Amino acid sequence: MNWPIQSQVVTRNLLAQMTISIPRPKVTTARFNPEGVSYEHFGIPVAGGFINHFLYQGTKCTGTGKQIWVQADVWTKTLSDGRIYLYVDIKPASERITHVRKIYQHVADIPADLPAQTLRFDTSDPIRGSLIFIPCAGNAQSA
Repeated sequence: MNWPIQSQVVTRNLLAQMTISIPRPKVTTARFNPEGVSYEHFGIPVAGGFINHFLYQGTKCTGTGKQIWVQADVWTKTLSDGRIYLYVDIKPASERITHVRKIYQHVADIPADLPAQTLRFDTSDPIRGSLIFIPCAGNAQSA
């Protein structure tokens, strides 16, 4: 059986950083990156695939009940075959929440009346979802 050649990551680009509150992931896969740092992987489904999230837990996550506060770093990676993927590295944070994360299954579902400072990241084909970060009024600790 001929297996496809796995594409190599050519570039990674940091698009944005913010502090958000997210539901504590229920199902994750434990992994190690090339430097040996452990993380948990989980994907949020959108049309055509997933937006992957990688939770690095150097310290315990702060949060209330089922929510955790994390620093979210939004990245794209470009593979040698030209495909581009959107993903999020998340790390425990205790800073005030700056944004609320919304994930839309289809780009067409995004409301037209989002606040002016909203950050929007659409996935590339064949994945057709969008990751939206809406600024919090007053950076409240509850989201």
